[in-house]
Amino acid sequence: MPLSHKVHFNLLDCILISMNRCRFHFEQIDPFGNYPTRPTTCWRPVDRRNRCIWHRNSRRKNVSQLAERRKESSESLQGSILRGCVIDSNLSFQACDLSEATFCGSSLQGTDFRDIIGIKTDFSGCNLSGADFQSAYVWGNFAGADLSEADLRGARFISCNFSGADLRGTRVDNAEIDGIFAGAKLPDNDIFPDRPMPTNDKLMKQW
Repeated sequence: MPLSHKVHFNLLDCILISMNRCRFHFEQIDPFGNYPTRPTTCWRPVDRRNRCIWHRNSRRKNVSQLAERRKESSESLQGSILRGCVIDSNLSFQACDLSEATFCGSSLQGTDFRDIIGIKTDFSGCNLSGADFQSAYVWGNFAGADLSEADLRGARFISCNFSGADLRGTRVDNAEIDGIFAGAKLPDNDIFPDRPMPTNDKLMKQW
């Protein structure tokens, strides 16, 4: 076969493959400057509706299918839509980038979030009791979430919204935690402030 024909077929193959890829584009911007801007494009196979299972805009996704598609190592799951899911300890997010992912209203009891990056991640209304956030870096929304008995040791929660959250029984050794705590149920621990942070904080207004 002539070389020109091989090049033509290879180009056609690339076009067909790209048509069956998610191509969700995300550009992470950390307002605190701790992580550089990292543009990424999802190249996972399309599941339905021209998106992969992570970026498909639907609720209550099948956790077994999610687990099958999770790499064993860390990966970028930026912008994932996981609303109203029931996720157990069999699906780990350890060391993943979950920036701008949406978990609102999900059951995440005992889920592994160690070492994650979570910039503008939405955990509002989630059941996170017993979840493991050791050494995580999060600027997120935990309004109304149940974080009771969660492990927050060594984590950094910067300007987060913990309004109405349950933080009783959390393990907070060497953690850095600040944000809004209006109506939150707090443990008897000096790491939590005695009063909410000022409501005019520009970063807070994003929640």
